[in-house]
Amino acid sequence: MEWFYIIFDKKYTMRLLFVIAMMGLGLSWNACNTANSTPVHEENAVEKTTVKADTSIKTSKRNKDQTPGLGYDFENNGKDDNLPLLSSVFNKSELSGISVTYSDRLNKALAGSERYLQRKNRTHSLQSGLTMTDAQIKSTIANLKKWQNEGGALEDYVDFYQLQGEDSKGNVHYTGYYIPVLKVKNQPDEEFKYPLYRKPTNWNGRLPNREKIDTDKVLANKGLEIAWSNDLLENYIMQVQGSGVVEYPDGTRQLLSYGGKNGYGYRSLGKYLVAQGHVPAEKISLTAIRNWMAANPDSLEPVLNLNPSYVFFKPNNAEPSGAAGVPLVGTHSIAVDKKMIPLGSILLGEVPVLDKDGTLIRHEYRILAAHDVGGAIKKGHVDFYSGTGKEGEDIANALHHYGKLWLLMPK
Repeated sequence: MEWFYIIFDKKYTMRLLFVIAMMGLGLSWNACNTANSTPVHEENAVEKTTVKADTSIKTSKRNKDQTPGLGYDFENNGKDDNLPLLSSVFNKSELSGISVTYSDRLNKALAGSERYLQRKNRTHSLQSGLTMTDAQIKSTIANLKKWQNEGGALEDYVDFYQLQGEDSKGNVHYTGYYIPVLKVKNQPDEEFKYPLYRKPTNWNGRLPNREKIDTDKVLANKGLEIAWSNDLLENYIMQVQGSGVVEYPDGTRQLLSYGGKNGYGYRSLGKYLVAQGHVPAEKISLTAIRNWMAANPDSLEPVLNLNPSYVFFKPNNAEPSGAAGVPLVGTHSIAVDKKMIPLGSILLGEVPVLDKDGTLIRHEYRILAAHDVGGAIKKGHVDFYSGTGKEGEDIANALHHYGKLWLLMPK
């Protein structure tokens, strides 16, 4: 959709999640593995540390195994620990007075799900004994369009099934991802020397890990290079997002979509920095990661190599899309765990809203569409697609907070 899993944790979407999700950076990795295209504040004091390549990753008791989807515990993270336990993965709820803003983006997101479901007629056996068909998802979309046209209460058109969340109390972890824009050249030089690779097609045995690729350069000069950037960390961030846009010196831009992985498990850079005490949990963000790396340049490669997972790209002239094969819509498309939530599904999210400093200031209701998936997106975690370039990054940058989520079914 790879910010807080982003950056290091999106086989399908693009996803820095951020995504921001981004959690690869401890932000989000939407996992960002998008089928077609492809998911933080500035710190003044950054600790100076040298990290050896064989440094072991220490993790906190909160998430000692870096389980994908588990967020950070810090003040004002949006989690309500006083809620009662929910008995099921999906819990039918009575909601009223829900205020949701109509927009062209929402209509585009609903149209995307319609397009994805157009020729599908499946029955989904969800957890807790809940069954949902593609026909019901289509009816949900039709009811939402009727609601937009006729007005009235949302609860008169759809039923709400609250997700149990990460803690079985309904607290769902939101991360963000976006599509970065990266300046590149089509030939390497002394500055632009960090390649973006296609996936090898005729490789004997297991594909190499990150250290073998970036440090030992085992893929160099095999005709796999797409372009070269001047920043290894930005390459990494694009991988966490799952896709990105590259810009050549003449201003030409091209989408690089997700082109596969090397098969290694993902390790979160953000979680590593938090566990080592380099960045406080409440301050982890793409900006914080960049600042720490800038202050510790000798640690850049060794720290990145702690995550053996590697994402490859492929040039694409289409609009950025997710695993559903439809265009991603900023602030409405999300990456989900498709074992729990079928692609194309429509949901109501109580989405965390942050100020420019990355502080949670409120939640707002928003209708969301399941358009993407991600390797780091598991039960109780969704990755929120925020858009392209600086605008998308600003939204996804520090998002690793909690809200609620309801699957929508037609009345």
